[in-house]
Amino acid sequence: RLAAETEALEGVLGAREGLLIEIGAQETDILRLVQGIPLHAASFSYELKSGETAEWKQSFLRALDEFYYLGPLSSAVFMVGEGAAIPELRKTLEGHDWLKNYSHLESVDVRAIPGTRLLEGNSLDGNIGGWEDFGLASLIYYAMHLEKLF
Repeated sequence: RLAAETEALEGVLGAREGLLIEIGAQETDILRLVQGIPLHAASFSYELKSGETAEWKQSFLRALDEFYYLGPLSSAVFMVGEGAAIPELRKTLEGHDWLKNYSHLESVDVRAIPGTRLLEGNSLDGNIGGWEDFGLASLIYYAMHLEKLF
């Protein structure tokens, strides 16, 4: 799945650096991209509730501590999954106060990406419709653009 998500981000958005944050109802996965390569992943469990982002943010920051050895973060943050539709979480990530401990940058470029974005708006007859479909859409994108080795 990581290879598919990385390939989809680079192919569709031209993204080679940043954090991919997949926010589900029960778990958040964080992937660090450096020069187009997924170098580190972390996750934490949390019951996501709209309006209650303080605990999520603390868990997020603890998980980010695992990435220190890769150097400063870039400003690119890609939000996917159900949590990408929650405005409070996007505001949390857009606030640069969390970034100061992980980068010299003073602003964050946060982009929330629905699954249909990877397929140029195609919902595949309604099968790709919500924020939670990024993983499935990235696998489809990967399969459609896979170069044969032989």
